[in-house]
Amino acid sequence: MTCSRAFGTPFFRAAALLFLASGLLPGATLDYSRIEKAISEHNLRVAKQELDKYLQAEPHDARAHMLLGIVLDEQNQPDKAEQEFKEALRLQPDLAAAHINLGKHYARRGDLAMAAHEFDSAIHLDPDDATAHENFGLVLMAQGNQTEALRQLQTAADLAPRQPSVLMDLLKAQLTSREFTEARTTVAKIAALAPPSVDPYAVLGAIQAEGGDFAGAIETLQKARAREPNSTDVQYNLGLAYYKSGDPGHALGILESSQKQSDSGEIENLLGQVYEDDRQYVEAARALQLAIDLEPANESYRFDFAFELLKHRSFDVASVASEQAVRDFPDSLRLRLIQGVSYFGRGLYKESVDTFFEAARRFPDAELPLYCLAQAAGVTGDRIDEIQALVAAYAERHPGQSWPYYFLGQLACQHAETTGRAEDIEKAGPLLRKSIELDPGYAEAHYQLGNLYSTLTRWRDAAEEYRKAIKLQPSMSEAHYRLARTYRHLGDSTNAQMEFQIHQRLAQEESERSRRDQDLQVFLYKLSR
Repeated sequence: MTCSRAFGTPFFRAAALLFLASGLLPGATLDYSRIEKAISEHNLRVAKQELDKYLQAEPHDARAHMLLGIVLDEQNQPDKAEQEFKEALRLQPDLAAAHINLGKHYARRGDLAMAAHEFDSAIHLDPDDATAHENFGLVLMAQGNQTEALRQLQTAADLAPRQPSVLMDLLKAQLTSREFTEARTTVAKIAALAPPSVDPYAVLGAIQAEGGDFAGAIETLQKARAREPNSTDVQYNLGLAYYKSGDPGHALGILESSQKQSDSGEIENLLGQVYEDDRQYVEAARALQLAIDLEPANESYRFDFAFELLKHRSFDVASVASEQAVRDFPDSLRLRLIQGVSYFGRGLYKESVDTFFEAARRFPDAELPLYCLAQAAGVTGDRIDEIQALVAAYAERHPGQSWPYYFLGQLACQHAETTGRAEDIEKAGPLLRKSIELDPGYAEAHYQLGNLYSTLTRWRDAAEEYRKAIKLQPSMSEAHYRLARTYRHLGDSTNAQMEFQIHQRLAQEESERSRRDQDLQVFLYKLSR
């Protein structure tokens, strides 16, 4: 659930039409106001008929070609529309309106570079055209040039200070750039333009919260609440804004009040998250369960409840909840994953592997099922050959991901340690090096490559990989132990002793956490992303 319950504004507003302010061209028989009205009412067939007829008699009217381009774009004939826009510019290169409409056309087709060029051309022809500055700013935002985009949108707002749509685009750009102080000023300007019968604060506060300005959202939503004290939408968004700002106390006060007024699964689900943040764990589970009772068809509520149970190690209840959820939502990937994690937490490793395997089979191009499957298989040793084949096929389809090569390299290392054959050892090296090439920050891959070099008695290379693994993950006790042994082979007793001492300290800390607990933390982290 997001904060926003507001209307969305399209990225490019195709309905902004640019026409001659004066009447007819000399000698023309085209009623431009009639065409404008037809297009604005989406009566495109009539507009096109009149334009086609007119252009047969007056083929050199640039503005008529531009209008026909707008109609064709609206009729989803982009290639023909582009021809008309270009014909308009061939006939009248300084027609800023044609540059703007061609820019909008390119933006629709995803060609941002060409769109930016056309808007920039329009601005050079008419620096006071707010529409050109506004759309140029939107394109620049999409290209990631936030600084220049803000400058263009601010210029548009200065040129059209009473046009809410322009101010709204500026507001969203300011929020994206985290210019929250400036955004609050823009919010005040938009609110001042609203008619007396309209309350803009609910919409604006939701937009601010969605953009990450929780303090500004709270201030705006409080104004909305003062106007509409019984609005559940406003209370929900205000509670969510307080929660996201790190103030669960205020969030609970607002949400509990809204709950008494008009309860819903949405409110209970958010209450569960706030209770969790406030360390009221029993109340959190109760609220999340109640959300399911109120709205059993909501798959997200099932996930949130099971995830809450897993976080607090209620594996038995989590497995029951996730089993029922999977029966009700058989096509939900994340519910199958949470079911596999709950089995893993209960020590039902075979069931866990089988569940992850089924998820991987159903969703062959999803990364997380295979990742969880590989993790679980490292504990159980079950179905390794099948899992290896799945991961190898996944790596072929997704060659840019690091962890599959690490997993395959790790299996190759384990096999080589068993057989001792040189050809098996040679298979592992390229896989591990490929994993590191794709992700140099993958500590486990450096560690495993160090093990491989140790097997080959390449002690200096092994030491280098162990040091890299430790730099990336200093708490990896096994890497310290292996490095200590490697230093001994290199005759460096001082560093060997130091690494042994670090290993012993870390091993003592790790003894308080089982391997299962460590893997569970990995699972929960992955599921929460």
